[in-house]
Amino acid sequence: MSEANTSSNSSFRRWAIIILVLAAAVLLVWWLWPGADESPQQPRGPRGMLGGPTPVRVAPVEQGRFEVYVKALGTV
Repeated sequence: MSEANTSSNSSFRRWAIIILVLAAAVLLVWWLWPGADESPQQPRGPRGMLGGPTPVRVAPVEQGRFEVYVKALGTV
């Protein structure tokens, strides 16, 4: 009975290794294959600026102080 058990274990181990190798091969092909599902790159503007649309939304009017202090050397 131990021979049948050993044969069954080696057969199971062989199939498990075959399945793992096939799964690894499929994952490798999927990872390396140039995908058609990649989104096309949006057109770029001059000097690398994005030329795509800019999202705009409506906001209520607010009044208040807008204090900006720039601590830098230079000229305007």
